[in-house]
Amino acid sequence: MPNKDTPELVFLPLGGCGEIGMNLNAYGYGPADDRRWILVDLGVTFGDDTTPGIDLICPDPEFIEEHADQIDAIFLTHAHEDHIGAVGLLWPRLKAPLYATPFTAHLVAGKLAERGLKHVDVNVVPLEGEVETGPFKVRYMTLTHSIPEPNALAITTPSGTVLHTGDWKIDPDPLIGEGVDIEGLTKLGDEGVLAMVCDSTNVFVDGESGSEATVRRNLIKLIDSLKGRVAVATFASNVARVATVVEAARLAGRFYSEGEFDLEMTRSLPGRVMEIGRTCVHPDYRSGAVIALLWSGIAGYINAEGYDYLFGCASIGLEDGGAAAHAILDTIRDKHLAPSYQRVRPYQSLPAADAPATGRVRMPPLLKAYLSLGAKACGEPYWDREFNCADVFMLLNVSDLHPRYARHFLARNKADTAPKRAVLS
Repeated sequence: MPNKDTPELVFLPLGGCGEIGMNLNAYGYGPADDRRWILVDLGVTFGDDTTPGIDLICPDPEFIEEHADQIDAIFLTHAHEDHIGAVGLLWPRLKAPLYATPFTAHLVAGKLAERGLKHVDVNVVPLEGEVETGPFKVRYMTLTHSIPEPNALAITTPSGTVLHTGDWKIDPDPLIGEGVDIEGLTKLGDEGVLAMVCDSTNVFVDGESGSEATVRRNLIKLIDSLKGRVAVATFASNVARVATVVEAARLAGRFYSEGEFDLEMTRSLPGRVMEIGRTCVHPDYRSGAVIALLWSGIAGYINAEGYDYLFGCASIGLEDGGAAAHAILDTIRDKHLAPSYQRVRPYQSLPAADAPATGRVRMPPLLKAYLSLGAKACGEPYWDREFNCADVFMLLNVSDLHPRYARHFLARNKADTAPKRAVLS
């Protein structure tokens, strides 16, 4: 047994070990009475039939909360709910610096904002970046999984190195993002690793995990063989799968065609256009940040495939006599109209507003997300009578995609290793 004054490296799983979800792992270094800590992931698990009335379950942070002043940092491996879902709930009890790669950082910033914590910084670490804090040096190592930017963490202390994998699968063709950093993992192993704390879901199942490229080939064949309407369900964070659905729809000749809107501008553009269809039909749809990330992910994919533009639509509710909607549309016409769209037709298809809008008019979050990416309106709004909303058709030049969302998808800057703050517009 070490002397109480002898520094030691300890691993304390507070959630996620021996169970699915609810990941919260603590690494400590130092003597027992003066130990510094880092945390890896703050996730949730979901209620089931055994927990009636309970939707989300968090790990119990009581022990580490008592040592909150000794926590040097919280590192997040990737953006699945079982790894970041408790950030907004537990951070106020821990109040330690947060670190994540760009995709994860943006989603976490949204979770913090939902809890009124917009002031909390999320330090953005580039892929394969390093962070030194207290006695720990943490290096992000690229893996593959069903979400962009899954990472392992090489955690180095004076006692040695531990590899904490997060979630992973070996995908030789992940479609979006980098492949597994085999060279880096091999080098780490040659240098010596004390232990690997490893995700083990399906470890007892024989065989190999399928590649996302295989899913794409089969989904393209399936959708092309169907004649009626097709609905595809997937996790919104699985950008590669969403891009696959978009590509399958394109190859099957399935395009958004409801309403009589003007596509003259898109036909005259000096490049290839991908129409991603209606990403929102309900005026109460709130996930603007998610759509922004989705568009940036697809933009990275279609840029590599030789497309130059994205074409889609957002919705504005026509409640309260349509006054607010018309005020928003006037703002879009005056400030956010695509330069190539030479004329502005009156809103012939929309019901007239009962009266002018009074007071401040709030831009819908989804439309704000489109505009923040640099998208421009490019056609006559269409009145969706079923949902009583105005569909606004948006065009995004991929080369103009805002760098906040395109940092990983359009350009990978390995030279910039300094963490940056994630900003949620």
